[in-house]
Amino acid sequence: MDLRGANLFGRDLAGVDWAGVDLAGARLIHTTLAGAVLRGAVLTGAVFDHVSLAGADLAGADLTGARLIHTDLAGCSLRGARLRQAALLSCAVDPAALTGPELADAAVTGRDQAQLVTPAAFTPPHSVAFSPDGALLATAGGDLTARLWDVASGRELRQFAGHTDGVEAVAFSPDGALVALAGFDATVCLWEVASGRELRLLTGHKGPVRSVAFSPDGARLASAGNDRTIRLWETASGRSLRRITGHSDVVWSVAFSPDGARLASASFDGTVRLWDAASGRRLHKITSHAGAARSVAFSPDGARLASGGGDLTVRLWDVASGRELRQFTGHTEEVREVVFSPDGALVASTDSDGPALVWEVASGREFRRITGHADVVHTVAFSPDGARLASAGDDRTVRLWDLASGRQLRELTGHGGAVHAVGLSPDGGCLASAGGDGTARLWDLASGRQLHQLTGQDGVVGAVAFSPAGGLVASAGSDGTVCFWQAATGREWYRLVGDPERVCAVAFSPDGACLATAGLDEPVRLWDVASGRRVRAFTGDLGPADAVAFSPDGACLATAGFGEPVRLWDVASGRRVRAFTGDVGPVNAVAFSPDGACLATAEVDGTARLWDVARGRQTRALAGHALSVNAVAFSPDGVLVATAASDRTVRLWEAASGRELRQLTGHGGSVYAVAFSPDGTRVVSGGGDGTVRLWDAASGRGLATLVGLPEGWAALLPDGSYTLAGPGNGDAFWWLMNNVRFDAGELDGHVPAIRRVPE
Repeated sequence: MDLRGANLFGRDLAGVDWAGVDLAGARLIHTTLAGAVLRGAVLTGAVFDHVSLAGADLAGADLTGARLIHTDLAGCSLRGARLRQAALLSCAVDPAALTGPELADAAVTGRDQAQLVTPAAFTPPHSVAFSPDGALLATAGGDLTARLWDVASGRELRQFAGHTDGVEAVAFSPDGALVALAGFDATVCLWEVASGRELRLLTGHKGPVRSVAFSPDGARLASAGNDRTIRLWETASGRSLRRITGHSDVVWSVAFSPDGARLASASFDGTVRLWDAASGRRLHKITSHAGAARSVAFSPDGARLASGGGDLTVRLWDVASGRELRQFTGHTEEVREVVFSPDGALVASTDSDGPALVWEVASGREFRRITGHADVVHTVAFSPDGARLASAGDDRTVRLWDLASGRQLRELTGHGGAVHAVGLSPDGGCLASAGGDGTARLWDLASGRQLHQLTGQDGVVGAVAFSPAGGLVASAGSDGTVCFWQAATGREWYRLVGDPERVCAVAFSPDGACLATAGLDEPVRLWDVASGRRVRAFTGDLGPADAVAFSPDGACLATAGFGEPVRLWDVASGRRVRAFTGDVGPVNAVAFSPDGACLATAEVDGTARLWDVARGRQTRALAGHALSVNAVAFSPDGVLVATAASDRTVRLWEAASGRELRQLTGHGGSVYAVAFSPDGTRVVSGGGDGTVRLWDAASGRGLATLVGLPEGWAALLPDGSYTLAGPGNGDAFWWLMNNVRFDAGELDGHVPAIRRVPE
């Protein structure tokens, strides 16, 4: 009998004989199954809520991923039942069963804590890989996690979370037992697929790791990245075996030959190189593409090599001689990835703009065009039998395709956006946040309630600021616009369209009359707020700037950029007053102290620095963050400095001594923004996990977490209580126990720490 997905609400099924029945995904709510025979039944992903299973026979039943809430299992036979990734909350279970092997892999209330997950914590996947048997698919994205999916059902099985920044690449070991993840945090993580346990962390790269590959025997792992090196590791021990150098720029891709004897690499320096895997000796240097070489792959027989690059082509090479065999043309943008089918007859490729293309190797003809994604396709992978193709892209989906027909088989969703900037109104009552979902949001700090969602800019909203009077909010978007919004109504007042490239930072002058904008097209611009007229562009020798701040008296403007020194400008004349020189690297943010005597810089090397404004001399280095410092702010009295970094922490420092006072931890990803409340008692931060967090400055204690949702919002308190608003809010966030999802409200009353805040 097939009862998959059946809704059995309120049914009295006591004593029913449903041995072997398929009830996968069924909803059994207030259902009676006392004494029922469910031996060998398929109950994967089923929901049991207020169900009586007293005395039922569940021997050999498959309850993988099932959710059992307030369910009576007294006297129930679970012998041989599979409850992997299942969750039991407030259930009556015989004491003997609790210690039995059947419940060993299940989450039972009191032993496993629930973890909050929100859509905003997910980002587009960057990499996909099939397990060797084709049953599993691993995806990796910028949200610090990789995900494991069941290909047959499309169900998410597991998350691997351990990186402190985005995950760039994923690979299965040849036996399917391990997954390797390459991260922007300069590490490679090895995970056990069956348990989801992190086995080891490989450190040594000096920048983001872009590619990872296992040797055919699984004994070695190769990684490559921004530090221009390829590294070989012993899989069993995590020991570094070799560091291979030679490329003069970022190494985007690395691959083992099928016999494990050679390595191929593709670099931004425009070359593809072949290396002896045992010695690290270079065998061939192929100056392959007119632009960067982005991806490389061996054919299954090891005789040919495919590469893709910045000249919009895919090229096929003879491995023995290094001779070019064929070019595949048809891409309209830089080719990002190439991969062979298991039989070597096809090559699939992706670019930075359009669909994925599949080519016939023998003829060079385009075999299939993969269309269906709503945005750029980043990555593709063939199934081990070559019958299916997995693709992932900026529309935050992973899709499975039948190659013979080109038909889409399945869509996997789950991978939202980061919070890039926060700002507080002058009275401290309102918070503005801006992020990767293309919106800015205004929040009431007292209640945590969202007041307005400010929409109308395309792409990422990367900066936000209140006018000194608090009546206006300015937001800067990656579409090159700056929008002014009325804080009271959320209505757009007007917009500035001047920068053809992304606006990175905005700052109001202290009197609110002017707005300064910094963008990637070089000039820092000054605008008249009342009229929207451009007053001045600060040019000189100023390169691209992504940080700008007014001095408290409004007389000076500080600017900084990636690869640009910190400069001080006279606002009235546009003349450069001073350049801050010394031990300073690429700068992400600048901030003046309240008295204007000190300037703080947040730098990519993990350091914040304090400078004497009058002399342009460094007075203090605030060192402690493990990764890039993205934002910096002074407390209103100038006593404290707050820094936010990619190591997931906010840190508070004593400005006078440079001493670290406390760490604020809780963000699930890089922290991009930080600010003090006007009275200095609270700190607010925003990060890559899609949340805005409020902290008590004196103790470092978390006060609240604010989550902007596609429709509505949520405010979450440390004790697990929450307020939720907006249409369709059942999908707004959920609680995760042992990778089993519980919708908002479903656990109310069952887990004491989870309860709604009275409206």
